[in-house]
Amino acid sequence: MGKGRWYWVLGIGLIMATQPGAAATQEVINPPSFAAQMSKKLGRGLANVVTAPLELLRVPVLLGRREGGLSATTVGVIRGIGAGFIREGAGLLEVATFFVPFPNHGGPLVQPEFVYLKGEWAE
Repeated sequence: MGKGRWYWVLGIGLIMATQPGAAATQEVINPPSFAAQMSKKLGRGLANVVTAPLELLRVPVLLGRREGGLSATTVGVIRGIGAGFIREGAGLLEVATFFVPFPNHGGPLVQPEFVYLKGEWAE
């Protein structure tokens, strides 16, 4: 390939790499409606209220994978109880304020957004 063609390939590659994705462009052009944001926040809040006790299983399992069984059965259980209370409180707050675009325009209060995602414990 000639020297001039490489410049064209490099230039086109740089242009393509710096362009936002179609989904990001669509979000800017058509942001989700207020009703869609409210329903997502309400659904997430209800899911977190219902699944908060699963933190008692999720946290020890994930900690056990990283640090072993002893950590999972001691520290993991304690952290799981705390994470369950936090998720429960965040879920109740989201349910109570689903009609208000706070915080972060209706974004999640806790991370991960849900306890269980795509067939595995969320990390």
